[in-house]
Amino acid sequence: RKCAYADKRSFNKCRESGRLYIYKCHAGLVEAVMPLYENEKNIGYLMLGQISDNKNNNTLIEKIPYWQEKYGFDTETLNTSIQSITYKSTEEIYAAAKIMEACTCYIAFKELIEPEESRVFKAAKAYIDKNLSADLDIDDICKELSLGRTKLYDIFKREANTGVSEYINRRR
Repeated sequence: RKCAYADKRSFNKCRESGRLYIYKCHAGLVEAVMPLYENEKNIGYLMLGQISDNKNNNTLIEKIPYWQEKYGFDTETLNTSIQSITYKSTEEIYAAAKIMEACTCYIAFKELIEPEESRVFKAAKAYIDKNLSADLDIDDICKELSLGRTKLYDIFKREANTGVSEYINRRR
């Protein structure tokens, strides 16, 4: 739960600033989060993490009794996990985070991620275009897309700033 809480808190800070956010989680590991945007709307995050900026794992090893008591982990599992944690200097972590930041810019520029609603809208448009000469019924579109009427209308309002029937009439 602490990990999920830390992730949620980092997403909030990242969304508020609109920028890369680097932080230490409750376990003492470094993580970075960068927002993904489409048309100035936050649609997700890229994360980099669970890296140690401390060459000496003793700080983490000292927490073993706490983790055993709190989460019931056994010593061997914890030691194995701690030994597998990658060490990177602060400079290396920052450089990797900046590369991640560049990747988010590339993703946005190339439009490599498309929100679900945009995919549904495109599928609806394709279905409408394919069936323009037929007697198009909203329920048929909903059935084709496995979508409720309200959701379909909401998507058209957001994506095309119009209703479904009005969109069909304009296409005709």
